[in-house]
Amino acid sequence: MGVAENVVDTKEHPDSGSYRNLPSQGSQCLIQDVNEKRIIHKVDRHILPLLFAAYFLQFMDKVVLNYANVMGLQRDLGMTGNQFSWAGTTFFIAYGLAEFPQGALRFEF
Repeated sequence: MGVAENVVDTKEHPDSGSYRNLPSQGSQCLIQDVNEKRIIHKVDRHILPLLFAAYFLQFMDKVVLNYANVMGLQRDLGMTGNQFSWAGTTFFIAYGLAEFPQGALRFEF
């Protein structure tokens, strides 16, 4: 009769399956989910504007030489022939070569 006294009938206790009766590991899992959401939100709030600014500056870096040409760069600097084309080519060659060290630095941190 001692064993039967310790048996809990789930009909009498409807909350027996709720998170309150789980072992402590279950409540830690719930806390970890909440903390993970807070961390993701904080990263989104701080990192995404920096990424947006970096991509915007990268875009401007690529097109600013063409805007300068439209505004009279060739005339002001006295460029003749293919000098402007070579200026654009050297910029993008240097830009392409700089991608490899940048990618290596990104993985070291």
